[in-house]
Amino acid sequence: MGLYVIIAGAGKVGWNLARELLERGDEVTVIEQDRRRYLTVEQELEHAVQYGDATELWVLERAGIQRADLVVAVTGDDEDNLLICQVAKEKYLCERIIARCNNPRNLDHFKLLGIQPAVSATDLILRLIERLTMADRRVGALIVGGGIAGAACAEALHAGGFDGGVLLAGREPDPPYERPPASKGYLAGTMDRAACLLHDEAWYARHGLELATRTSVMRLDTAAQEATLSTKEVIGYGVALIATGANVRRLRVDGAQLEGIHYLRALGNADAIRAEAQEAERVVLIGGSYIACEVAATLTGLGRRCTMVMLEEAPLSTQFGAVAGAFFADLLRGHGVELVTGDGLERFEGETRVERVITGSGRAIDADMVVMGTGAMPDVMLARAAGLALGETGGLACGADLATSAPGVWAAGDMCEYDSELHGRRVRIEHFEVARAQGRAAAAAMLGERHPFREVPYFWTDLADWATGEWVGLGVAPEREIVRGSPGDGAFSVLHLAGGRLVGALSVERGDDLAHARRLIAAGTELAGREDELARGDLEAL
Repeated sequence: MGLYVIIAGAGKVGWNLARELLERGDEVTVIEQDRRRYLTVEQELEHAVQYGDATELWVLERAGIQRADLVVAVTGDDEDNLLICQVAKEKYLCERIIARCNNPRNLDHFKLLGIQPAVSATDLILRLIERLTMADRRVGALIVGGGIAGAACAEALHAGGFDGGVLLAGREPDPPYERPPASKGYLAGTMDRAACLLHDEAWYARHGLELATRTSVMRLDTAAQEATLSTKEVIGYGVALIATGANVRRLRVDGAQLEGIHYLRALGNADAIRAEAQEAERVVLIGGSYIACEVAATLTGLGRRCTMVMLEEAPLSTQFGAVAGAFFADLLRGHGVELVTGDGLERFEGETRVERVITGSGRAIDADMVVMGTGAMPDVMLARAAGLALGETGGLACGADLATSAPGVWAAGDMCEYDSELHGRRVRIEHFEVARAQGRAAAAAMLGERHPFREVPYFWTDLADWATGEWVGLGVAPEREIVRGSPGDGAFSVLHLAGGRLVGALSVERGDDLAHARRLIAAGTELAGREDELARGDLEAL
């Protein structure tokens, strides 16, 4: 993928420059306001030429200056060149700008604007372009995203003796950390920030891993193997991992702009929820997912009155099934959490802060604050802009070994949509442990060990100290649920069967059942007609 270059001026310099850039594979638009010159150049360059005055905003916008990687002003008028460059730099935030200075006396004017001036013609401008577009430095591996997937990849590269520097760039202010405590111990205030970190910053330095916090990758050129950071530094790389995770799914309903409505994705969100909960009495949770359940349990433990509003008939039933859903519903109600089931969110009401939640059935629920547990959307903005193939669920499309459509680039984590041999289809899984395993698998591929990713998805949820549910499975709707143990006693497992095979299992206080279920799922063991053994027998014998 080459550069997109806008050239203002189709004189001899602009014309020759356009030819050279097009020959090397760049995309070019030349803007020329002289009608005769435009028609002459248009005969050769065709669609790469536009008629108009490049000092006018609408002309620059029609040429696509918003996406330009480089603007070159080579008209015969220095004032026009200065104006074009100033607009490109200050209004459209173009970082790479070159201008021809026709009169050497005007050089200082260009330099004051921070613009690269060239007194000579095409050859010098080409050299300036090469210098501007060269990487400032190179690393062996670039890891985009400072979550668990990126951290696991960096760790595995170091452990595997990767030959080359590793740069881990993440936009959050903290080093990579465990996200699950954000709805549990960290939100409750029983864990501090340092306890959530996978490693402190010094650990990365000691192990030769470069960690760049508060740093985003703004542009990824997979053909040139270069990335532009938010610091404006251009990094060349040998191999890369995209692990940009997911963003919260924000619901567009009336009143969504009111104060007191929170989403939870990062530690900073948990800080805001905890601080506001100190002054709140009534908290409404939207959704029946694990985030909503965990936050409800945590805030109930802090003395708040919690109400959950969900479309599901029971919390966690979408993931874990009807039997488990009934267990968790009884558990939450038993600790004082009110459940409004089979009813969705219609709108929020209030003056400046949220005061009420109105459900789809018209029920009004008073609220001092609201926490949204409405899922997440894969963050593929960088991947899309880089031209990488996307999948049907909106994730970054990958092969079975997590390789993307660009050579030398892998993906891991919530936005990784990969061909799963285990599932028999392309899937995208938003679980912490899967993201960790995918990061390690991507590192192995970078080290030369490329294998299909066959990890059985594992997930757990803690509802305060009331209960812990653990899950392994393929996300397939079960045809039958088999219960081992007793939900009434708080120690049980639910095995999900479909097509004569085990496709999922939930365990509460029965860890051995979960281990055997993982083995049976991975092996695809045929279990048709063995339901009694599954319910009451020794799973190790299967």
